[in-house]
Amino acid sequence: MRRIAWISLSVAIFFSLVAPLRFLQSSGTAQTLPEKSEATIQRLQNSLVGRGHLKRNRATGLIDFVRLDRSAQGSLAEGTLGVSKNEKSREFLMRNGRAFGLLNPAEDMILATQQKDLEGEEHLTFNQTYQGVPVFAGVLKMHFNRDGELRVVNGVVAPDIELNPRPSRTSAEAAAVALTKVQSESPKTAGLMVKSSKLLIYRTGLAQGIAGENHLVWEIVISNNADVREFVYIDAHSGKFVDQLTGTYEALDRRVYDGQNIDAFPPPGYPANPFWVEGQPFPTGIANGDEVIASTKEAYDLYRNAFGRDSFDDLGSTMFSIFDSAFATGNAFASPANHLTVFSKELTADDVIAHEWTHVYTYYTDSLIYQWQPGALNEAYSDIFGETVDLLNGRGLDTPGGQRQPKDCLRPMPTLHVNSPAYLQGDYATAPGTFGPPFGTAGISGKLVLINDGSGVRTDGCQTPFLNAAEMNGKIALIDRSDEGTCTYSDKVKNAQLNGAIAVIIANDAPFGDSPLAMLDLNSSITIPSALIGYSDGQALRAPRARTVNITIKGGTAGNSVRWLIGEDSPYQGFRDMWNPRCYANPGKVSDKEYFCGTFDQGGVHQNSGIPNHAYALLVDGGNYNGQAILPIGFTKAAHIYFRAMSVYQTPTTDFADHAEALEASASDLIGVNLPDLMTGLPAGQVITATDAEQVHNATLAVEMRTPPVQCGFKPLLAQDPPADMCPGLKMVQTLLFGDDFESDPLSRWRISRDASDESTFTPRNWTLVQALPDGRTGSAFFALDPLDDCTRPEPGEAGVLHLESPVITLPRVMSGGAHLSFEHWVATEQAFDGGQVMISVNGGPFRLIGPSAFIFNPYNTTLFPPVPGMLNPRAGQPAFTGVDGGSVKGSWGKSIVDLTGYATPGDRVKFRWDFSTDYCFGTNLGWYIDNVRVYACRPQ
Repeated sequence: MRRIAWISLSVAIFFSLVAPLRFLQSSGTAQTLPEKSEATIQRLQNSLVGRGHLKRNRATGLIDFVRLDRSAQGSLAEGTLGVSKNEKSREFLMRNGRAFGLLNPAEDMILATQQKDLEGEEHLTFNQTYQGVPVFAGVLKMHFNRDGELRVVNGVVAPDIELNPRPSRTSAEAAAVALTKVQSESPKTAGLMVKSSKLLIYRTGLAQGIAGENHLVWEIVISNNADVREFVYIDAHSGKFVDQLTGTYEALDRRVYDGQNIDAFPPPGYPANPFWVEGQPFPTGIANGDEVIASTKEAYDLYRNAFGRDSFDDLGSTMFSIFDSAFATGNAFASPANHLTVFSKELTADDVIAHEWTHVYTYYTDSLIYQWQPGALNEAYSDIFGETVDLLNGRGLDTPGGQRQPKDCLRPMPTLHVNSPAYLQGDYATAPGTFGPPFGTAGISGKLVLINDGSGVRTDGCQTPFLNAAEMNGKIALIDRSDEGTCTYSDKVKNAQLNGAIAVIIANDAPFGDSPLAMLDLNSSITIPSALIGYSDGQALRAPRARTVNITIKGGTAGNSVRWLIGEDSPYQGFRDMWNPRCYANPGKVSDKEYFCGTFDQGGVHQNSGIPNHAYALLVDGGNYNGQAILPIGFTKAAHIYFRAMSVYQTPTTDFADHAEALEASASDLIGVNLPDLMTGLPAGQVITATDAEQVHNATLAVEMRTPPVQCGFKPLLAQDPPADMCPGLKMVQTLLFGDDFESDPLSRWRISRDASDESTFTPRNWTLVQALPDGRTGSAFFALDPLDDCTRPEPGEAGVLHLESPVITLPRVMSGGAHLSFEHWVATEQAFDGGQVMISVNGGPFRLIGPSAFIFNPYNTTLFPPVPGMLNPRAGQPAFTGVDGGSVKGSWGKSIVDLTGYATPGDRVKFRWDFSTDYCFGTNLGWYIDNVRVYACRPQ
């Protein structure tokens, strides 16, 4: 059976087996053209010397922002003044398209919109296609000043696309895979259906900011016509899952269970019988309904009066809202495609309502992908304009107000210190809850006791009484968050309170990791304080070796200003803090330990939103942070700069670094403009100056927008910094028995061959001597290709093994220990399907695998998939070098060192063979490079 057929018939196996490879499998790896791209980038860079600057994209390494300085004369386009802006834009792309990754800009970039803003400047948006197929998030924007000069170009495209644009799989086949996946992962399976399908080119890694691959995909939209709307991307050739994006944005990062009254959605009367429509009497007398009506108008007015935008789509479309939704108890969400926001009875605060509507505006302006940094920026914009509405409307809880000190928290972060045992002593990161009393400044000290509730996950605290209630009484409870548990944070704390605990520490479980997050919950009956700690800390504090753990946990001095709190009017009394994000365990700058690096919550979109949130608060109020002094510029200037960045410069994949560029370009554009008032739309008399633009730059530096989150760095497949090839002992000397750097006619010494499972289906290839080496390495190396195809050829396809065989090497008759083999290599293969191995032949005998235990440094990183139907690699189930560097689709150079003691003895004649094996199909279009082979022995002097 062909592997592609096996996958299509075995969805459950497919997901459990290759789900970790979601960014590695492809039917179209990008063919990069570094020489041409780099030459174009260098030429463009040279043209900007003293006039402007450009920026590279983290995911593609190519250009995504080009800007002329405000003082620079002229245009980025060199066409004549008489041609249209469309023609000027295309002339720029024809000259510079390679810098962005475009192979054929004349055909692949389609003019989508051409708009003139309130300042008289025009903005052209071009969408990317490939042989007629739209490219997801492939957008370039051209920005012309009032004189018709092209001043800024920005956006991201999927670079160097070379794949088959005709799908091998039908949309129906892809839809079945997508629906099964969403049903298997969503707790709300009722009513889930396939809403639409669309053929696209999809580039992985753009939102995450890492190198990715181009795929031809079916975009399948799965929805329940309510609060579930998932965009699932299925490879249109292989049928494999590629990625998934959510289309429903939540204001709170939590899971909610309605323990009292779960209603069907939508509620009765929707959409035919509204509670209130435009023109009917207001107020209605229903408090939550009135708040939604009023706050929705305030959000509309801000965008309409200040920015000239008529509703979210600028077409005056109706804004639908639902309040007091039992379906969304304790939560709120936006469904932009349905023009709908939904609020529970607990969450009808003005900033929350404007937050959710901003998600809809974002959907219709920059369409920020709801993952990684673009998703965090999506959340931040909702907080930014939600809080702007809150602080300007004169309603709600705005007092006590006033500018806060840098470290002020309305609910201070608890400080946990372990007093004993000695090996655990020190301070541990915590996050507060929104329920129960805070820890006082005097603190609480006591023995930490891991609870045992005697049922299910015994340490999750979901059952009472506890089996160890007597030991618990008067102590501090340690409770596991446990994703397998069936109760809320406040349930756990209340149960501990009932069992005599004086305080509670809840430890994250593994999926939520080591970053504590504020516990968002409500329970007025709780009288003891609580805090959350990370998973690793929880494991350390509960370890048997710890035995008795004594801790002290204190609270700080509370601030008294609610300025910049999100949700302070809700029963939670706040759940994010834009002025000091760390008050709720969110990062205030990229290097903060709170920066979330995992995949939970779409890559930490709520937590990491603290960084752009913080920049906005600093810009409005001014302050000193992270070595930067920011002068206040106020709401009017800041809001206009941010909206211009949102509506003019940003694209779906805009990350923090792109956002910094967009903000600075927007500030520069608006210098000298008399800005409309945010409330009335009339001229405010506020004019952005060059000094204001400097503050924007300072704010981006303060929160480190252009700093990559190195703390999230992925490890390379091959470890770096190998030990030197040295001999132990003072009286030993190294003897080089064989060495080859492949610079001098290696083909006369090395033997090349292959064993194809079927030559008629196997792409003709062997190990080849190449000079174009990855990562800028000079010289020559041998290369084995991991071929890329779309699995359309008959079985066994590409299944086979390429052999690179060394000359015969004779070991000395006298040596200390065994001989050693070292070689340098670079690996980028289809993970666990294709891989490389090292073989040895002794005294003319058969070649056999050198096992992992013989490696002193950089052994095989894993084993190939076992020989089950469809997995046709001849070396299936064996150890191999396979896969790519973490967070990448490529590899990096490393050295492996092998001790040959168990394979050859003094005087033996040995040969080595590097075998590269492939299975039926897919691949990476990269492969395995081998260089600098050495065989040496240690001998007495």
